[in-house]
Amino acid sequence: MVQEQPSSEERMVSNNNTMNTKQLYLILAGIALMGCHKVTVDFSYSPTEPKTGETVTFTNLSENGEDYTWDFGDNRSASTKSPTHTYSKAGTYMVTLSEKRTKKTCTHAVTVTDSLPTIGIQEDAIHRFDSVSLKALVWNPFSHPVTYRWHLDENTRLLSGNLNEDNIVVQFRHRRHISDDDPTTVHVGLDITMDGIVHSAEQTVTVYERKTWSLLFRTPSADAYQLVYLPHYDIVSSLDWIEGSLGYTTADGRAALDAASPTLQATDRMEHKRYTGGSNGLYVSNLNGSNEVQLTADSVGIILLDSLHQRLFYTTAEGVHALPLIYSPNNQSKEAALRINNLTDVTAITLHE
Repeated sequence: MVQEQPSSEERMVSNNNTMNTKQLYLILAGIALMGCHKVTVDFSYSPTEPKTGETVTFTNLSENGEDYTWDFGDNRSASTKSPTHTYSKAGTYMVTLSEKRTKKTCTHAVTVTDSLPTIGIQEDAIHRFDSVSLKALVWNPFSHPVTYRWHLDENTRLLSGNLNEDNIVVQFRHRRHISDDDPTTVHVGLDITMDGIVHSAEQTVTVYERKTWSLLFRTPSADAYQLVYLPHYDIVSSLDWIEGSLGYTTADGRAALDAASPTLQATDRMEHKRYTGGSNGLYVSNLNGSNEVQLTADSVGIILLDSLHQRLFYTTAEGVHALPLIYSPNNQSKEAALRINNLTDVTAITLHE
């Protein structure tokens, strides 16, 4: 039996069906292949707690990608697969890895710490005897335990806080003569221990002179002493005595006293009051002598009126006293006198700028 051959049209249809089947197989294979080679984008970095100036290695953990670009978050970039990078400033940087073909990205926040602490000073222009706030500035995003230790020289006085705190208030009291044209410099040191590692910082502070007034004293032995008025204070206590302060040596102090040639009487007056001192004590009265009141029964040797600061200075056998000139109408003193030193037998006092 002879088999009938297909016509040319039937052969064309058969060939087309075969081609469509092959194309379908190829498409399905491609889809399956793409599913097996899915692009993933990820990375890691080391060290995980980098510091400024330290090299950070970024490791590309992506799969099935082609070309990559890096954005380090500090206006720097790279196109190598696993680059290294160094940050110059502390902070948190958003680092992004991108795969070019699929445009897939991965972003991690990288926190960079400062390897050294810094010392913050609130005041811009610092003068001698100013109260100056010092603060330890430490970048500690991982909340590591931190301890502090300040280092001050012998002429820097701690006013508040303690040397193991992050914030202290000090006063620079250097005895060398300084002026606005020739200020002095002071060094403040700080050690911090963080995560078991000690870091150190030092700050150089420029200290200017402040115009102020002082009292000069001379004793029978010809020694000269000086007591300084502090800005915004009344008068310093006996603990604040500085011999030779504000550029005066003992000899300079005597010369200033001699140049002033003070004529210190046992009677002086100010603001329509008369102050009288002697062996019977210290008295205040009206200028005509009426309404006289005894302020102290101690024997008074020298009286000096400070009209600039509204104070009366007088000497007794116990030392030199300062009395604020605040009185009621009947000449009763509203404030008690303050003994400012224990110098005895003072022979001269003058107020000097």
